[in-house]
Amino acid sequence: WLLRDDRSTSEPMDVSEEIGAIRMVKSVEEVEEISRRVELCWVAQRAIAQAADAGSSEIELFSLARSSMERNWGSPIEMTADVIGGSGCAGIGAPVNVPGPRVVELGETLIADIAIVASGYCADITWTHIRGSNPELEDLRDRLVDVRATIVRGLVPGRPVSDVYREMSDLVRAAAPDHTFAHHGGHGIGLAFYEAPFITPWDDAELREGMALAVEPGAYGRGQGVRVENNYVVTSAGGMEIPG
Repeated sequence: WLLRDDRSTSEPMDVSEEIGAIRMVKSVEEVEEISRRVELCWVAQRAIAQAADAGSSEIELFSLARSSMERNWGSPIEMTADVIGGSGCAGIGAPVNVPGPRVVELGETLIADIAIVASGYCADITWTHIRGSNPELEDLRDRLVDVRATIVRGLVPGRPVSDVYREMSDLVRAAAPDHTFAHHGGHGIGLAFYEAPFITPWDDAELREGMALAVEPGAYGRGQGVRVENNYVVTSAGGMEIPG
């Protein structure tokens, strides 16, 4: 809120919508801050991959994700995460399924969706690990990576976010016709886990140069689930991956 001052009176004026629009576009310095948090998320993903192969449980992997990042960062962080394996993946994640004592079996998927706030800035990275080998699920994961790549190429200024969602939904349906895509396709990131715009069928906001977005196609079915997510900046040439 700000005070509007004219010669007759001063009264509050709601500028939250204007501030929200400004916040959606990130400066170069903010993208650099997000990049440092992306790197931190990959610290957790590597730790999860190693421990999952060794037979750790979901809740152990969840705890390991936080501790590995905090050791790397040198101070406490805020984290929200889905670390769900096997049949639990088909439920997408919290609040339907949360990490528990179950150990991921050989050939099963483990969705690790790691969203963090570290010293004020955020990142949100998802990778689907596969314990051991499962060619069918590895192929599905590769197809979703291809879907994401196609979507990212179309992250250009002026495009309605709802159009991005519809394209993603169509591509997922074509890549995995016997699976469902039951969540949003991504969201803005910056000072919060989930910022506008939201890649949904009802968000008609237009993409703007400099927006930072998490893009996350997923496919769920046959008692398994796969999701792949990375973070990008909108440019006139399409989405640019935020390195980590």
